[in-house]
Amino acid sequence: MRTLKYFGVQAEKMVAFVMAMGILYGIIFGSIFSETMQERSYVMTNYILMMGIIVILVTQTTLVKLNMPLVLSLGCGRKEAFWGAQWMTALLIVQFEFICLLSNMLFSNDIQEYAGFLARILPFICIASGVLSELLAILLLTFGNKGTWIGVLCMALVWAFIGFTMNDRVKDFDRSLSALSGSFRITLFAVLLILYAFLAVIYYYVWKKYELKAF
Repeated sequence: MRTLKYFGVQAEKMVAFVMAMGILYGIIFGSIFSETMQERSYVMTNYILMMGIIVILVTQTTLVKLNMPLVLSLGCGRKEAFWGAQWMTALLIVQFEFICLLSNMLFSNDIQEYAGFLARILPFICIASGVLSELLAILLLTFGNKGTWIGVLCMALVWAFIGFTMNDRVKDFDRSLSALSGSFRITLFAVLLILYAFLAVIYYYVWKKYELKAF
């Protein structure tokens, strides 16, 4: 329980940091480029969700390099540390999903249309980011800091995808997504969950056998 509490607190710190940065970003840039409070709120929410995706992506590698060696040195078992890391990722995904759904209920007109788009696609992005996060942790444990280069590449790809969703083609992409059948979406979501679980098993055994040392 103490391990889950520790990693739960770390998750809340990350969410609070992202929220604070999103609000600050919205105040600064929203005041410059937006005329109404509704538009400024949209800027804040959009930035929070983009930052949230990146946070999920880098969570496991950050924990491997910083938090997990610390909790192990304080007497925590490897199994408990692993499950604590999974708990942290789950908390991040759920809370950023909640922020997205809340924005979908609060915003209106064009902003609500975009928020609805995010609500449809964000679950897939969050789980996919979790999958990449597990993969990067495995690579980091196996190859050391060379794995961080892969992380930089993956982050660049995520930012490129986010940039794509923000341009004029977002409505076309949204229509294509809406055209997909419900069974296809369920299948895609299930495949992502299975892939996440598969990598988590590998991650656990690599982490279990890893000898702590400086990266």
